[in-house]
Parts: sequence; structure tokens; C-alpha cells
Amino acid sequence: MRSRPALAGLAALAFSVLTFAGLLVSSPPGGTYPAHDAAKYVSSGHHGAVLVGAYVLLLGTFGLIWLLAYLREIGFAASTDTMVARLFWGPASAPPPRSPSAGR
Repeated sequence: MRSRPALAGLAALAFSVLTFAGLLVSSPPGGTYPAHDAAKYVSSGHHGAVLVGAYVLLLGTFGLIWLLAYLREIGFAASTDTMVARLFWGPASAPPPRSPSAGR
């Protein structure tokens, strides 16, 4: 069985590789492209490749979420003050878990 830090590292690698692979598979037009090229990309037979690329990107996003959840857990374990973990995770995320003594 692998340790949790190794799995978090594997999730980070999965995020980076799957994000690149998803963009490579779908091959969207980028940069300064004319509107005609974008219309040609949407109207041609790229639907299957775009769908596969979207699913690969979704799998990569799960790797990112796994990594951030692990880093958040480490942040809570490392500090007695939850401010560090809140700043790391971001203000729009789920609220941090309450300690058992918080309800008293």
C-alpha cells in the first residue's frame, strides 16, 4: 500500500499529464485565430475528440482536487491556528472542520 504523500504526488502528476493530454487530444484553436477557423473547428468532425479531451481534463481535475485536499489536511495538521489552512485553501471553499471544543 502506498503512503498518502506518495498518492498526493501521483495525483499532482496525473493532473499535469492529463491536462496536457486532454488539450492535446482536443487540439483547440488558440492564439489569434480568425473567426472562420473557429467556425470550421466547431462544424467539422472534432466532436468525438473534444468529448474525449473533456473527459481526460475532468480526470485531471480530480487529481488536482485530491492534491489540494491532501495539502489542506497537512495545513490543518501542521498549525494550531486554522488561519494558515483557510488562506491556503481559499475563502470560497468549504468551511474548515470544527474542533470538538468549538461547540462549547
